[in-house]
Order: sequence, then structure tokens, then C-alpha cells
Amino acid sequence: DYRVICFNYDTDGMVWKENGSYTLFTADTRDVRSPDNQTMAVTPPWLCGDHIDRVILKDIPEGSTKIIRLTPVNMVCHYTYEVNGIRGLDRVADLRAALSGMSGSLNMSGDSLPAGLSESLLFDGMVSRNQIIGGFYTFGHSALEGEPNVFRLYLKNRSGSMSVLEQDVSDQVHDVPVAGHIGDVHLVLNFDYEVPSEPGSGGPGFDVDVDDWDDVNVDIVL
Repeated sequence: DYRVICFNYDTDGMVWKENGSYTLFTADTRDVRSPDNQTMAVTPPWLCGDHIDRVILKDIPEGSTKIIRLTPVNMVCHYTYEVNGIRGLDRVADLRAALSGMSGSLNMSGDSLPAGLSESLLFDGMVSRNQIIGGFYTFGHSALEGEPNVFRLYLKNRSGSMSVLEQDVSDQVHDVPVAGHIGDVHLVLNFDYEVPSEPGSGGPGFDVDVDDWDDVNVDIVL
């Protein structure tokens, strides 16, 4: 008897763990340091897959073929966000964002999230007219009860000064119906903040190793 797991090949940046075990085989994401030096996880690339718990390959007549049919399905959520109410966006030289209370791992045979895992995901964004927008893939929010989902926005102005804004978006995350762990979410954040223009002690960009960042290109409907 055999057990089978399949997934798409183009999963650059994914870390595969326990690949010798069908039940423990896990898709994981790499750790990275946030601009304020917290340990977070990068977001996963798009992932699809399927699994079969039992495949019997015996008593097959000679000269015949047995077809094993796998039907890959989407295994990640698509989160998008928009940030409103920030003035002086022309002073922003670099930005990052993070979301806490999320899962950076996925059990492949169960298509399920680890029960005791809660992580912050770090991702990118861009200035678009009078907003900051972005999008990323994720395995979903943490399975732990009561874990808040806090959105953090890191802004660095052209003089090197960093601002950190945060807002609890737990209601927006959990109000979206999910099928298993899958549910696409659009976050809307409203601040009343002006990016400062005074000089800071750092340079114009974040000191983050570019190799630690996974670029995810997603279509954002405006």
C-alpha cells in the first residue's frame, strides 16, 4: 500500500519539513527579522495540492495500466489590504507591514493548520495615490482561540525616521467565512497620521537582507 501527496513545483521559498512522514509532512515558511527586530515569518507562495491516504498497486493485470487520479486544489488564502488616512505619503521611502495571529505552516496530508502555532507574517506594500495597498498569500489565521490579529505598518521616511502604526483587525479576519482554513480577506485600515519630515538616525531604507524576502505578485482590484 502507498500514500500520496502532490503539490505544485514552483514553490520557491517554501521550507519542507518531515518529508519522510506522510502524516507529518509540512509546508513551512522561513523566519525573518522585522524592521523593529522581532522574529516573524515570510508569507508563502501560492500553493495547491492533493493527497490520497491509501493507494493499492497489486494484482494489476500484465500489460494494463492503473490510473491514480489526483486533483490539486488551492491551499492558501489571499489577503489584500488598504490603508487610509496617512498624510505625507510622498515622504515614504520604504514600508513593510505585518499581521499577527497567523499560521506560517500547513500540514499537507491533513490540509490543516498546526493547533498550537501563532506567528506574525511580514510582507510588502506600496503607495498608490492617497493609500497604501498590498496583498499576500497565507495559510490562514491561527487555530489558537483568542489570538488577536494585529496589523502593524512600518514606514520609513526619506530622512531615515521610522514610524510604527498598529490596529487590531481581528473582527475583519474572523468575520470572513472559511472552508477549512481557506478564506480570502480584504482588510481596511483607517488612521489619522502624518509622516514626519524631520531627520532620523538611519538611512532611507530598512536594513533587511533582501534574500529573506519573497516577492509575491498579486493582482489588486482597485
